[in-house]
Amino acid sequence: AAERALAPIGESAPIRLVLPPAAKWYQAAITGGLGAITRLFNLLRRLAAQLKDANQVNQYFKKFLKIYLLAFDLRRLHSAHFGVTPEGTNPDGGIPVVPKSGIDQAEDAVIEAYVAMVMKLTETQLLQVFLAAIQWASLLHSTNTPANKKRKTDERKGGESGTETLVKADPKRTVTVLRVACHLERKLGPIFTPYLGHVAEHVVMALGYMEGSVKKGGGKRGRKRKAASNSEDNDNEEFSGECVPRDMARAAVAVLKEWVINDPDHTFDKTRLNRFCNPLVDLLERALEWSKDDTEYQVFVDNELAPCLVAVCAHLEDNNLWKTLNHAVMTKGESPHAKVRCSAVGIIKSFYDKIGEEFLVLLPETVPFISERMEDPDENVEAATQELIAVVEKLSGEDLDSYLR
Repeated sequence: AAERALAPIGESAPIRLVLPPAAKWYQAAITGGLGAITRLFNLLRRLAAQLKDANQVNQYFKKFLKIYLLAFDLRRLHSAHFGVTPEGTNPDGGIPVVPKSGIDQAEDAVIEAYVAMVMKLTETQLLQVFLAAIQWASLLHSTNTPANKKRKTDERKGGESGTETLVKADPKRTVTVLRVACHLERKLGPIFTPYLGHVAEHVVMALGYMEGSVKKGGGKRGRKRKAASNSEDNDNEEFSGECVPRDMARAAVAVLKEWVINDPDHTFDKTRLNRFCNPLVDLLERALEWSKDDTEYQVFVDNELAPCLVAVCAHLEDNNLWKTLNHAVMTKGESPHAKVRCSAVGIIKSFYDKIGEEFLVLLPETVPFISERMEDPDENVEAATQELIAVVEKLSGEDLDSYLR
Protein backbone atom coordinates (compact mmCIF):
# COMPACT_ATOMS: atom_id res chain seq x y z
CA ALA A 1 0.00 0.00 0.00
CA ALA A 2 2.81 2.41 0.87
CA GLU A 3 4.56 1.57 -2.39
CA ARG A 4 1.40 2.31 -4.38
CA ALA A 5 0.92 5.59 -2.54
CA LEU A 6 4.48 6.73 -3.30
CA ALA A 7 4.44 5.73 -6.96
CA PRO A 8 2.52 8.79 -8.22
CA ILE A 9 4.92 11.09 -6.35
CA GLY A 10 7.94 9.59 -8.08
CA GLU A 11 6.24 9.62 -11.46
CA SER A 12 4.75 13.11 -11.49
CA ALA A 13 5.91 15.28 -8.56
CA PRO A 14 8.46 17.98 -9.55
CA ILE A 15 12.02 16.79 -9.05
CA ARG A 16 12.96 20.12 -7.48
CA LEU A 17 10.49 19.50 -4.65
CA VAL A 18 11.19 15.82 -3.94
CA LEU A 19 14.96 15.57 -4.31
CA PRO A 20 16.14 18.05 -1.61
CA PRO A 21 14.49 16.29 1.36
CA ALA A 22 15.44 12.81 0.10
CA ALA A 23 18.66 12.74 2.16
CA LYS A 24 16.64 13.29 5.35
CA TRP A 25 14.18 10.61 4.33
CA TYR A 26 17.14 8.28 3.80
CA GLN A 27 18.29 8.63 7.41
CA ALA A 28 14.78 7.78 8.61
CA ALA A 29 14.45 4.89 6.16
CA ILE A 30 17.56 3.19 7.56
CA THR A 31 15.84 2.50 10.86
CA GLY A 32 12.75 1.35 8.97
CA GLY A 33 14.69 -1.57 7.50
CA LEU A 34 14.48 -3.23 4.11
CA GLY A 35 10.94 -2.18 3.24
CA ALA A 36 11.55 1.50 3.94
CA ILE A 37 14.83 1.60 2.00
CA THR A 38 13.25 -0.21 -0.95
CA ARG A 39 10.30 2.19 -1.06
CA LEU A 40 12.54 5.27 -0.88
CA PHE A 41 14.84 4.19 -3.69
CA ASN A 42 11.97 2.98 -5.85
CA LEU A 43 10.68 6.53 -5.47
CA LEU A 44 14.06 7.94 -6.53
CA ARG A 45 14.22 5.50 -9.44
CA ARG A 46 10.86 6.77 -10.70
CA LEU A 47 12.00 10.33 -10.11
CA ALA A 48 15.10 9.78 -12.27
CA ALA A 49 12.85 8.49 -15.04
CA GLN A 50 11.37 11.99 -15.23
CA LEU A 51 14.65 13.40 -16.55
CA LYS A 52 13.61 14.19 -20.13
CA ASP A 53 16.29 16.42 -21.62
CA ALA A 54 19.95 17.36 -21.30
CA ASN A 55 19.19 20.50 -19.33
CA GLN A 56 17.31 18.57 -16.66
CA VAL A 57 20.02 15.92 -16.51
CA ASN A 58 22.75 18.52 -16.10
CA GLN A 59 20.75 20.27 -13.41
CA TYR A 60 20.00 17.26 -11.25
CA PHE A 61 22.34 14.30 -11.83
CA LYS A 62 24.98 15.45 -9.32
CA LYS A 63 22.25 15.88 -6.70
CA PHE A 64 21.04 12.35 -7.36
CA LEU A 65 24.63 11.10 -7.21
CA LYS A 66 25.19 12.70 -3.81
CA ILE A 67 22.30 10.72 -2.35
CA TYR A 68 23.42 7.47 -3.99
CA LEU A 69 27.00 7.79 -2.71
CA LEU A 70 25.56 8.34 0.76
CA ALA A 71 23.40 5.24 0.42
CA PHE A 72 26.23 3.12 -0.97
CA ASP A 73 27.52 3.05 2.61
CA LEU A 74 24.56 0.98 3.75
CA ARG A 75 26.69 -2.17 3.78
CA ARG A 76 29.57 -0.61 5.70
CA LEU A 77 27.60 1.32 8.29
CA HIS A 78 24.10 -0.05 8.62
CA SER A 79 24.01 -3.76 7.73
CA ALA A 80 22.73 -4.62 11.22
CA HIS A 81 19.41 -3.03 10.28
CA PHE A 82 18.87 -5.74 7.68
CA GLY A 83 18.59 -9.45 8.35
CA VAL A 84 19.49 -12.41 6.20
CA THR A 85 16.73 -14.21 4.34
CA PRO A 86 16.36 -18.00 4.71
CA GLU A 87 18.18 -20.14 2.18
CA GLY A 88 16.09 -20.46 -0.94
CA THR A 89 15.64 -23.14 -3.55
CA ASN A 90 15.23 -23.16 -7.27
CA PRO A 91 11.47 -23.57 -7.83
CA ASP A 92 11.99 -25.90 -10.77
CA GLY A 93 14.36 -28.31 -9.12
CA GLY A 94 14.77 -27.66 -5.43
CA ILE A 95 18.46 -26.86 -5.93
CA PRO A 96 19.87 -24.81 -3.04
CA VAL A 97 20.92 -21.28 -3.88
CA VAL A 98 23.15 -18.87 -2.02
CA PRO A 99 20.82 -17.00 0.34
CA LYS A 100 20.37 -13.34 -0.49
CA SER A 101 20.93 -11.25 2.60
CA GLY A 102 18.81 -8.30 3.59
CA ILE A 103 21.73 -5.96 2.97
CA ASP A 104 22.11 -7.37 -0.57
CA GLN A 105 18.44 -6.67 -1.24
CA ALA A 106 18.62 -3.16 0.22
CA GLU A 107 21.76 -2.43 -1.76
CA ASP A 108 20.09 -3.75 -4.92
CA ALA A 109 17.33 -1.16 -4.49
CA VAL A 110 19.93 1.61 -4.18
CA ILE A 111 21.94 0.39 -7.18
CA GLU A 112 18.87 -0.01 -9.37
CA ALA A 113 17.93 3.60 -8.64
CA TYR A 114 21.50 4.65 -9.44
CA VAL A 115 21.38 2.72 -12.74
CA ALA A 116 18.07 4.41 -13.64
CA MET A 117 19.85 7.75 -13.32
CA VAL A 118 22.87 6.51 -15.27
CA MET A 119 20.63 5.57 -18.20
CA LYS A 120 19.87 9.26 -18.67
CA LEU A 121 23.53 10.32 -18.90
CA THR A 122 25.92 10.95 -21.76
CA GLU A 123 29.00 8.76 -22.07
CA THR A 124 31.13 11.48 -20.47
CA GLN A 125 28.72 11.80 -17.55
CA LEU A 126 28.56 8.02 -17.18
CA LEU A 127 32.33 7.87 -16.77
CA GLN A 128 32.15 10.74 -14.30
CA VAL A 129 29.59 9.10 -12.00
CA PHE A 130 31.25 5.67 -12.23
CA LEU A 131 34.64 7.11 -11.32
CA ALA A 132 32.97 8.93 -8.45
CA ALA A 133 31.81 5.57 -7.11
CA ILE A 134 35.28 4.08 -7.52
CA GLN A 135 36.95 7.00 -5.79
CA TRP A 136 34.39 6.73 -3.01
CA ALA A 137 35.47 3.10 -2.47
CA SER A 138 39.20 3.74 -2.69
CA LEU A 139 41.87 5.71 -1.00
CA LEU A 140 44.49 6.25 -3.73
CA HIS A 141 47.75 8.15 -3.96
CA SER A 142 47.68 11.79 -2.93
CA THR A 143 46.85 14.19 -5.75
CA ASN A 144 50.43 15.43 -6.00
CA THR A 145 52.10 12.14 -6.88
CA PRO A 146 53.16 11.38 -10.48
CA ALA A 147 51.20 8.11 -10.41
CA ASN A 148 47.98 9.88 -9.52
CA LYS A 149 48.56 12.57 -12.15
CA LYS A 150 48.92 9.82 -14.76
CA ARG A 151 45.79 8.11 -13.41
CA LYS A 152 43.78 11.31 -13.81
CA THR A 153 45.11 11.81 -17.34
CA ASP A 154 44.13 8.27 -18.31
CA GLU A 155 40.71 8.63 -16.70
CA ARG A 156 40.02 11.68 -18.82
CA LYS A 157 40.89 9.55 -21.84
CA GLY A 158 38.45 6.89 -20.68
CA GLY A 159 41.13 4.28 -19.99
CA GLU A 160 42.81 2.89 -16.91
CA SER A 161 46.26 3.74 -15.68
CA GLY A 162 48.80 0.98 -16.09
CA THR A 163 50.75 2.41 -13.15
CA GLU A 164 47.84 2.93 -10.77
CA THR A 165 48.24 1.25 -7.40
CA LEU A 166 45.33 0.63 -5.10
CA VAL A 167 46.85 1.79 -1.81
CA LYS A 168 43.80 1.08 0.29
CA ALA A 169 40.16 0.28 -0.28
CA ASP A 170 37.56 -0.43 2.36
CA PRO A 171 36.51 -4.09 1.99
CA LYS A 172 32.78 -3.47 2.33
CA ARG A 173 32.90 -0.51 -0.03
CA THR A 174 34.78 -2.74 -2.47
CA VAL A 175 31.88 -5.22 -2.38
CA THR A 176 29.48 -2.39 -3.12
CA VAL A 177 31.43 -0.84 -5.98
CA LEU A 178 31.89 -4.26 -7.62
CA ARG A 179 28.16 -4.89 -7.33
CA VAL A 180 27.54 -1.46 -8.90
CA ALA A 181 29.86 -2.39 -11.78
CA CYS A 182 28.08 -5.71 -12.23
CA HIS A 183 24.63 -4.08 -12.38
CA LEU A 184 25.87 -1.55 -14.93
CA GLU A 185 27.49 -4.25 -17.05
CA ARG A 186 24.29 -6.31 -17.07
CA LYS A 187 22.27 -3.26 -18.08
CA LEU A 188 24.62 -1.70 -20.63
CA GLY A 189 26.54 -4.74 -21.90
CA PRO A 190 29.46 -4.13 -24.29
CA ILE A 191 28.98 -0.36 -24.04
CA PHE A 192 30.13 -0.48 -20.44
CA THR A 193 32.72 -3.27 -20.70
CA PRO A 194 35.76 -1.02 -21.36
CA TYR A 195 35.02 0.81 -18.10
CA LEU A 196 35.55 -2.37 -16.08
CA GLY A 197 39.29 -1.81 -16.32
CA HIS A 198 38.81 0.84 -13.65
CA VAL A 199 37.81 -1.83 -11.10
CA ALA A 200 40.50 -4.36 -12.07
CA GLU A 201 42.51 -3.74 -8.90
CA HIS A 202 39.38 -3.96 -6.78
CA VAL A 203 38.68 -7.36 -8.36
CA VAL A 204 42.21 -8.55 -7.53
CA MET A 205 41.85 -7.29 -3.96
CA ALA A 206 38.47 -9.00 -3.59
CA LEU A 207 39.65 -12.35 -4.98
CA GLY A 208 42.59 -12.47 -2.59
CA TYR A 209 41.01 -10.87 0.45
CA MET A 210 41.81 -12.57 3.73
CA GLU A 211 40.29 -11.44 6.97
CA GLY A 212 41.70 -11.92 10.45
CA SER A 213 38.33 -13.27 11.50
CA VAL A 214 38.44 -16.81 10.14
CA LYS A 215 37.59 -19.19 12.93
CA LYS A 216 37.62 -22.91 13.39
CA GLY A 217 34.74 -23.58 15.71
CA GLY A 218 30.99 -23.35 16.04
CA GLY A 219 30.39 -26.03 13.43
CA LYS A 220 32.56 -27.69 10.82
CA ARG A 221 33.72 -24.32 9.60
CA GLY A 222 33.16 -20.70 10.43
CA ARG A 223 34.58 -17.35 11.30
CA LYS A 224 36.21 -16.92 14.69
CA ARG A 225 35.28 -14.00 16.86
CA LYS A 226 37.37 -10.92 16.35
CA ALA A 227 39.42 -9.27 19.05
CA ALA A 228 37.54 -7.23 21.62
CA SER A 229 38.36 -3.98 19.87
CA ASN A 230 36.46 -5.22 16.81
CA SER A 231 33.60 -6.95 18.60
CA GLU A 232 30.99 -4.37 17.56
CA ASP A 233 31.78 -4.85 13.86
CA ASN A 234 31.71 -8.63 14.34
CA ASP A 235 28.28 -8.50 15.96
CA ASN A 236 27.08 -6.36 13.08
CA GLU A 237 28.28 -8.98 10.57
CA GLU A 238 26.82 -11.91 12.48
CA PHE A 239 23.41 -10.23 12.81
CA SER A 240 23.22 -9.29 9.14
CA GLY A 241 24.45 -12.64 7.82
CA GLU A 242 27.55 -11.00 6.36
CA CYS A 243 30.92 -12.57 5.72
CA VAL A 244 33.22 -10.04 4.09
CA PRO A 245 35.63 -12.51 2.36
CA ARG A 246 32.65 -14.40 0.92
CA ASP A 247 30.87 -11.24 -0.20
CA MET A 248 34.03 -9.90 -1.84
CA ALA A 249 34.66 -13.17 -3.65
CA ARG A 250 31.09 -13.40 -4.93
CA ALA A 251 31.12 -9.80 -6.14
CA ALA A 252 34.44 -10.25 -7.95
CA VAL A 253 33.36 -13.52 -9.59
CA ALA A 254 30.12 -11.93 -10.79
CA VAL A 255 31.99 -8.99 -12.34
CA LEU A 256 34.46 -11.24 -14.15
CA LYS A 257 31.70 -13.41 -15.57
CA GLU A 258 29.78 -10.40 -16.88
CA TRP A 259 33.01 -8.95 -18.24
CA VAL A 260 33.86 -11.92 -20.45
CA ILE A 261 30.35 -12.53 -21.77
CA ASN A 262 30.02 -8.87 -22.86
CA ASP A 263 33.47 -8.32 -24.32
CA PRO A 264 33.45 -8.40 -28.14
CA ASP A 265 36.62 -6.28 -28.26
CA HIS A 266 38.50 -8.69 -25.96
CA THR A 267 39.52 -6.16 -23.34
CA PHE A 268 39.83 -9.25 -21.14
CA ASP A 269 43.09 -10.37 -22.75
CA LYS A 270 46.24 -12.30 -21.89
CA THR A 271 47.40 -9.63 -19.44
CA ARG A 272 44.08 -9.68 -17.64
CA LEU A 273 44.03 -13.48 -17.56
CA ASN A 274 47.49 -13.56 -15.99
CA ARG A 275 46.33 -11.02 -13.42
CA PHE A 276 43.13 -12.80 -12.42
CA CYS A 277 43.69 -16.50 -13.18
CA ASN A 278 45.44 -17.78 -10.06
CA PRO A 279 43.47 -15.81 -7.45
CA LEU A 280 40.24 -16.80 -9.21
CA VAL A 281 41.09 -20.51 -9.28
CA ASP A 282 42.41 -20.32 -5.70
CA LEU A 283 38.82 -19.68 -4.60
CA LEU A 284 38.30 -23.43 -5.00
CA GLU A 285 40.26 -23.80 -1.77
CA ARG A 286 39.74 -20.42 -0.14
CA ALA A 287 35.96 -20.81 -0.22
CA LEU A 288 36.35 -23.65 2.28
CA GLU A 289 37.50 -21.08 4.85
CA TRP A 290 34.33 -19.02 4.80
CA SER A 291 31.70 -21.59 3.84
CA LYS A 292 29.69 -22.52 6.91
CA ASP A 293 29.13 -26.06 5.61
CA ASP A 294 29.66 -28.34 2.62
CA THR A 295 26.40 -27.25 0.99
CA GLU A 296 27.32 -23.56 0.96
CA TYR A 297 30.70 -24.39 -0.52
CA GLN A 298 29.28 -26.58 -3.28
CA VAL A 299 26.51 -24.12 -4.13
CA PHE A 300 29.08 -21.32 -4.52
CA VAL A 301 31.33 -23.45 -6.73
CA ASP A 302 28.54 -24.91 -8.89
CA ASN A 303 26.42 -21.77 -9.29
CA GLU A 304 29.03 -19.01 -9.36
CA LEU A 305 32.71 -19.95 -9.55
CA ALA A 306 32.55 -22.79 -12.09
CA PRO A 307 30.28 -20.88 -14.52
CA CYS A 308 32.65 -17.92 -14.30
CA LEU A 309 35.70 -20.07 -15.10
CA VAL A 310 33.90 -21.72 -18.00
CA ALA A 311 32.83 -18.32 -19.36
CA VAL A 312 36.43 -17.09 -19.14
CA CYS A 313 37.66 -20.19 -20.94
CA ALA A 314 35.08 -19.82 -23.73
CA HIS A 315 35.98 -16.16 -24.15
CA LEU A 316 39.73 -16.69 -24.56
CA GLU A 317 39.66 -18.50 -27.93
CA ASP A 318 43.41 -19.19 -27.77
CA ASN A 319 45.11 -22.51 -27.11
CA ASN A 320 47.90 -20.97 -25.05
CA LEU A 321 45.48 -19.06 -22.86
CA TRP A 322 43.33 -22.16 -22.45
CA LYS A 323 46.48 -23.93 -21.33
CA THR A 324 47.11 -21.33 -18.61
CA LEU A 325 43.61 -21.68 -17.19
CA ASN A 326 43.47 -25.46 -17.60
CA HIS A 327 46.78 -25.87 -15.79
CA ALA A 328 45.69 -23.63 -12.91
CA VAL A 329 42.56 -25.73 -12.37
CA MET A 330 44.45 -29.04 -12.66
CA THR A 331 46.82 -27.99 -9.85
CA LYS A 332 43.82 -28.17 -7.53
CA GLY A 333 43.78 -31.90 -8.17
CA GLU A 334 46.61 -32.03 -5.62
CA SER A 335 44.50 -30.41 -2.90
CA PRO A 336 44.21 -32.30 0.40
CA HIS A 337 40.47 -31.57 0.31
CA ALA A 338 38.38 -34.07 -1.66
CA LYS A 339 35.71 -31.44 -2.40
CA VAL A 340 38.32 -29.26 -4.09
CA ARG A 341 39.69 -32.14 -6.15
CA CYS A 342 36.18 -33.15 -7.19
CA SER A 343 35.31 -29.57 -8.16
CA ALA A 344 38.52 -29.28 -10.19
CA VAL A 345 37.62 -32.43 -12.15
CA GLY A 346 34.11 -31.11 -12.73
CA ILE A 347 35.41 -27.78 -14.06
CA ILE A 348 37.83 -29.49 -16.46
CA LYS A 349 34.87 -31.56 -17.71
CA SER A 350 32.88 -28.34 -18.17
CA PHE A 351 35.72 -26.91 -20.28
CA TYR A 352 35.45 -29.86 -22.65
CA ASP A 353 31.65 -29.65 -22.63
CA LYS A 354 31.71 -25.96 -23.50
CA ILE A 355 34.59 -25.73 -25.99
CA GLY A 356 34.15 -29.13 -27.64
CA GLU A 357 36.63 -30.82 -29.93
CA GLU A 358 38.95 -27.81 -30.10
CA PHE A 359 39.79 -28.30 -26.44
CA LEU A 360 41.23 -31.75 -27.21
CA VAL A 361 44.47 -29.97 -28.08
CA LEU A 362 45.07 -29.93 -24.33
CA LEU A 363 44.37 -33.63 -23.87
CA PRO A 364 48.05 -34.72 -23.71
CA GLU A 365 48.70 -32.54 -20.68
CA THR A 366 45.34 -33.43 -19.14
CA VAL A 367 45.92 -37.20 -19.29
CA PRO A 368 48.27 -37.32 -16.25
CA PHE A 369 45.66 -35.36 -14.27
CA ILE A 370 42.96 -37.83 -15.29
CA SER A 371 45.19 -40.80 -14.49
CA GLU A 372 45.97 -39.53 -10.99
CA ARG A 373 42.36 -38.73 -10.21
CA MET A 374 41.30 -42.21 -11.37
CA GLU A 375 43.26 -43.51 -8.40
CA ASP A 376 41.86 -40.92 -5.99
CA PRO A 377 40.95 -42.35 -2.58
CA ASP A 378 37.66 -40.44 -2.61
CA GLU A 379 34.91 -42.21 -4.52
CA ASN A 380 33.21 -38.94 -5.53
CA VAL A 381 36.40 -37.74 -7.19
CA GLU A 382 36.80 -41.04 -8.99
CA ALA A 383 33.16 -40.91 -10.18
CA ALA A 384 33.62 -37.33 -11.44
CA THR A 385 36.75 -38.46 -13.29
CA GLN A 386 34.81 -41.24 -15.03
CA GLU A 387 32.35 -38.58 -16.23
CA LEU A 388 35.26 -36.51 -17.55
CA ILE A 389 36.64 -39.53 -19.40
CA ALA A 390 33.23 -40.19 -20.96
CA VAL A 391 33.06 -36.62 -22.31
CA VAL A 392 36.61 -36.75 -23.70
CA GLU A 393 36.02 -40.14 -25.36
CA LYS A 394 32.81 -38.88 -26.96
CA LEU A 395 34.59 -35.81 -28.36
CA SER A 396 37.68 -37.69 -29.55
CA GLY A 397 35.99 -40.87 -30.70
CA GLU A 398 38.82 -42.81 -29.04
CA ASP A 399 39.15 -45.04 -26.00
CA LEU A 400 41.39 -43.37 -23.40
CA ASP A 401 42.55 -46.65 -21.87
CA SER A 402 45.71 -46.72 -23.99
CA TYR A 403 46.61 -43.20 -22.87
CA LEU A 404 45.96 -43.95 -19.19
CA ARG A 405 48.17 -47.01 -18.95
